[in-house]
Amino acid sequence: MQLQAELSKLSPQEQLVLADFLVMHAEKASEPSSAQNVELNRRYAEALAKPESLLAPEDVRRRLQ
Repeated sequence: MQLQAELSKLSPQEQLVLADFLVMHAEKASEPSSAQNVELNRRYAEALAKPESLLAPEDVRRRLQ
């Protein structure tokens, strides 16, 4: 609540600058690292090479529940 009170003191232009910064920071943080990209590409190649090893969507849902 204290943070909200402090943020409300910012001008509309300052709020937009802050919002832009937060969005850009969140987008950057959500991008996979190069190591994660390597792993994703490996898994994708494996899935293409062995589609029979993939789980059906309903099996995934069942396992998650």
